[in-house]
Amino acid sequence: MEDLLRSPHLRGLRRLRLNKNETGDAVADWLARAGPRPHLRRLDVAGNGIAPDGVRRLAGIGWLGLLEHLHLAENRFGDEGLRALAGSDAWANLRALGLTDCQLGASSGSILAGCRQLRDLCQLVDDSAVGGLGASDLTALIRSPVVASLCVLRQRRLSLGSARALLTSPAQACQRALQFAVPGELLTGELGRLVREAAHLTNLRHLTANGCRLAAAARR
Repeated sequence: MEDLLRSPHLRGLRRLRLNKNETGDAVADWLARAGPRPHLRRLDVAGNGIAPDGVRRLAGIGWLGLLEHLHLAENRFGDEGLRALAGSDAWANLRALGLTDCQLGASSGSILAGCRQLRDLCQLVDDSAVGGLGASDLTALIRSPVVASLCVLRQRRLSLGSARALLTSPAQACQRALQFAVPGELLTGELGRLVREAAHLTNLRHLTANGCRLAAAARR
């Protein structure tokens, strides 16, 4: 893998996918030693088990600041690694960020909300089955002027509090697409009421609400 990345014939790459190789932090070292990638705009290192130390090494790679799409799903760096990225230049031009199953915790929302480099972020994906962005995280994030350009937000694990945060915040007006899974407590009409009352959703063009199993009374 390192020989492949260091090849002088691959300097023109625009997209690089190195996902699900279970390489751990080694993938960060390989990328760091691979030399400049002036044309690379999309990097996918999902499913490699990268820990906080590996993310810190990634954050120190100068050309990461040229990326427009960065997918980090299924790594285990948590809030510690997220903070390292937020304090670097890695997100300078980022437009899409994937954080599914990265073991994010209570500080993740405030870390993202306070990162000025995410001002051009248009798409945030967090399909975490466990953990991930919670209600307070989402509230901090969508109310932050830092992510004013966010137009696509995808989250699998949506709690009632998260739904309220998403559908009642005026900051939501900028968004064009929402994708989320709906748990049982929203099946009694709460989701419908929230949407009906959210007049600021007039810009919404794409809504995916997976898992909306209707109750028997609703079906009748």
